[in-house]
Amino acid sequence: MQKQLRLPVLSARLEAVSNLVKPCERVFDIGTDHAFLPIELVRRGICQSAVASDIRTGPIAVARRNIARAGLTDRIETAVTSGLQGHVINPDDAVVLSGLGGLEMIEILAILPEPLSQVILQPQKSAMELRLWLDANQYRIDREELVVDRDRIYVIIRAVPEETDPVRLLHRPAMSLTEAVLGPVLLQEKPPLFGSYLHQVARHVQFASRRMPELSEVMAAIQEWLDPCLEATKTREAHHDS
Repeated sequence: MQKQLRLPVLSARLEAVSNLVKPCERVFDIGTDHAFLPIELVRRGICQSAVASDIRTGPIAVARRNIARAGLTDRIETAVTSGLQGHVINPDDAVVLSGLGGLEMIEILAILPEPLSQVILQPQKSAMELRLWLDANQYRIDREELVVDRDRIYVIIRAVPEETDPVRLLHRPAMSLTEAVLGPVLLQEKPPLFGSYLHQVARHVQFASRRMPELSEVMAAIQEWLDPCLEATKTREAHHDS
């Protein structure tokens, strides 16, 4: 009896990242580590092929073994390089950047001559700077998701090319600082984790406002949202205790 192959199980964070990737011909997973994400994207038929790229040789050696175990060596390439250096990227390709800082992501994306059809981003920090850069560089954030993994809330962003109609672009308002800090889609949809996310972001904003006084407006807005969230939590707890 043939032994069943055990495929890697994605963490909650990477599962949320995979859910934001739209069907595509090829996906580049930059900073792939052990290639768990591209293996699943190809195995599930979301992407027809993939490139698993990392700056370190050790993780790529493990990635190659994982890809071979999954029987996908003909559909997933590996590369040892920094960011998108050396890669030939087509406009219809998807790029995933997960687990890096927002400023690193900006440096990686800035080498592209034009926006890609989709970029999926999970910044560890500097999400504000990343959103502002996307807004200023012909990207539109069309999806944002929150996920809990190992007691931390992560935000995942999907950005697509901005409208090319010059009239619409002319009348499109620039992203506000509050939208940049909290996320324009998250502000609009306020998903179930939004209250907890506000608490997490508030700590960073309070610290950063010492060097950026303009963030005091964002802090005030966060506090306005937090007060009802706290009241709602107290009400739920009171009903639960009774």
